[in-house]
Amino acid sequence: MDQIGKPVPLHQVLRNIVREPVKTLVPPWSWKAAAFAAAVRGAAFFLTNLQAGRGEATKALVVEAVFAFVTGGLIGAIS
Repeated sequence: MDQIGKPVPLHQVLRNIVREPVKTLVPPWSWKAAAFAAAVRGAAFFLTNLQAGRGEATKALVVEAVFAFVTGGLIGAIS
């Protein structure tokens, strides 16, 4: 819905995201969703890869946390 409360067609929303991604996605960025996704998924990847060694588990945590932060916030902003 737009600011007045009228539904906005999907094609218009997608066009706005493609044409002005920063203006469209940064203000509604879901920082809480991004941080939560990064913490939960990072911890899960760390624990899963701990048998390969602490260094490898830490690398897996960092890579997954960064990926989850970006995608979690993006999905939160889009929804």
